[in-house]
Amino acid sequence: MAAGISAPSRLPAVLEFDNYELLSRQETENLPEDYKYEALPDSHSFRIFELLPGVGTSELCGQISIENLDEIETPYYRALSYTWMESKYDNLIIAGQKVIEFPGPREVYSIQHPTWINGCRLLISTNLRDALRRLRDSNHSAKFWIDAICINQQDLDERANQVLLIPRIYHSAMSVWFWLGEADDASRITLKWMIALSEAFSQSTSKPPESRPGAVLELNPGEVKSLVSFLQRPVFQRIWIVQELAIAREVIAYCGGWSVPFRII
Repeated sequence: MAAGISAPSRLPAVLEFDNYELLSRQETENLPEDYKYEALPDSHSFRIFELLPGVGTSELCGQISIENLDEIETPYYRALSYTWMESKYDNLIIAGQKVIEFPGPREVYSIQHPTWINGCRLLISTNLRDALRRLRDSNHSAKFWIDAICINQQDLDERANQVLLIPRIYHSAMSVWFWLGEADDASRITLKWMIALSEAFSQSTSKPPESRPGAVLELNPGEVKSLVSFLQRPVFQRIWIVQELAIAREVIAYCGGWSVPFRII
């Protein structure tokens, strides 16, 4: 569990829409009402976020319900594994310019984005906003457990209790969706190679042992460089992903518009 997405030394700022200027929370008047969490009734309760349909960069809207882990018989939600860390893999666009890395606006501002729950605003990181945009369906709602949304991050007692439930929450989910960030040339090259290798391996193992050719796909220097870059993404540096992915019933990795079974990676 990350400690939070705001650094004390930086000013909190909100990016309401892509291409807009940053709005300082202290300087903006008539702020929308922030979402207020209903207290969880007991130590086995947790929240589920229902992400409503949408497309592209339209507003992210959803609903939050309270459920009980002891009453789950059939998995009905997905758990999201991702990183709170800011990185060049975020699709952050301010005043028409894509923000790649530090130094820049992130050196001064802790940037957040609105998601709307029952007409109230809940602020989330750029990386999580990107994930929700990519993962939502254009026609149907989808239910998720997402730490930054489903846990009241301002309630330290609740956070401590929910951390103890995380293994059960991830194991009880119908699947875990592993968000790697937006795609780039390195990820596209690497995922193509990983898919080809997986297909070659499957074809090889489907044959009798004596007739298996032992297929090998060699990497050229450019592909090696892309693979190293891909594996250096911030999400792979999180210790928590070991637990989140190891106890999952099924894991699907998402990278921009790509999706593959995590076993391929």
